[in-house]
Amino acid sequence: MRKTIRLKKIISITAAFAAAFTCVFSLPSKSEATTLDNLQNQKDNLVDDKQDVQSNINSTTSKIASTIAEIEVLEGEISDMEGRIEQAKQDIAAAEEAAEHQYQQMKIRMKFMYENGNKSILEMFAESKSFGEFLNRIEYADAVYASDREMLTSYEATKIDITGMKEALEEEKATLETKKNDLSAKEKALNSTLSALKISRDEINKKIANVDKQIADEKERLRKEAEEAERRRRAAAAEAERIRKAQEEAARRAAQQNQNQGGSGSSSSNQGTSSKGINPAQRTNINGEDVIAYGRQFVGNPYVWGGNSLTNGCDCSGFIVQVYKHFGIDLSGSRNSYAMRSIGQEVSYDSMKAGDIICYSGHVALYMSNGCILEAQGKNQGITDYRSPTSHTILTIRRII
Repeated sequence: MRKTIRLKKIISITAAFAAAFTCVFSLPSKSEATTLDNLQNQKDNLVDDKQDVQSNINSTTSKIASTIAEIEVLEGEISDMEGRIEQAKQDIAAAEEAAEHQYQQMKIRMKFMYENGNKSILEMFAESKSFGEFLNRIEYADAVYASDREMLTSYEATKIDITGMKEALEEEKATLETKKNDLSAKEKALNSTLSALKISRDEINKKIANVDKQIADEKERLRKEAEEAERRRRAAAAEAERIRKAQEEAARRAAQQNQNQGGSGSSSSNQGTSSKGINPAQRTNINGEDVIAYGRQFVGNPYVWGGNSLTNGCDCSGFIVQVYKHFGIDLSGSRNSYAMRSIGQEVSYDSMKAGDIICYSGHVALYMSNGCILEAQGKNQGITDYRSPTSHTILTIRRII
């Protein structure tokens, strides 16, 4: 009989110890990881946008350089064209001057030859030493006249050719200047586009810097939360170890007492509850898991003694009253830990279900099916869901649904 009692106690201790560690290592919410992922996705998108803008900046800069080079080539061609036009002007002036000079010389010769036209051909023949000389005099007069006319005609033709070439050069120059103006307008538009792209790049850099700061802040927050979670884990592990040792000592003393009494009697439950097997049937259609799911929404909210607000603060009994109030159950008449020891029906430790109320000395909590309790723990901790049901000595367990 004593061996059976001791075996049951060891099993109970092991189960409690396992429940404590199940509670400590429960999976955290994934919202923190989601926040970091969202921020990183924002940064990745901004970096992609920046790369696109930078690519456009590089392309626009290249186009501006090419346009400037084209303008410089056109300016050189225009300068060369202006030189050729100036030379054409000088050639036209020289041709005009030569023609004018030839014309004046011709007039002098004509005056000399024709103003004395009273000499008869007979006199010209008489003055000639031979007939050949006479013919030469007549041919000379005709030849000089024909030569002057030919030279004047040549000068006029040259002037016309040079003038046509000058006009063609001026037309080509005007075409080049039109191209230059078009390229200058293109350069101006490209520079405007480049300025807008640089402004866009600067704005993206500011956004990236802002997201980097948010990522750094979020990582720092997660680091602090991880440190706090580790501290709580260690505290819970230490508490579980303390309880384990206390239960082992209680089991050892009970075994010693049974041995001293010759094996008579039975050991009392270290939880302080009634004998095992008390498991009253459910009297409502309320699901205990739903009660726990609703209550867990407020984990992390503050503990306020005498408070009745699940968001702004409540104490241990106020928390249970407000949670069950959501499901239409009024426990306001039992608004303290002492009064809650007698509400509903008693439940044995081995029959606990989600939503059952665990009563301690000066404290109450809701049992969770994962082996932990949901409670307004205290001023420093607020509303929590990680402690073991055996973190304190249980006085009674009550079922109200």
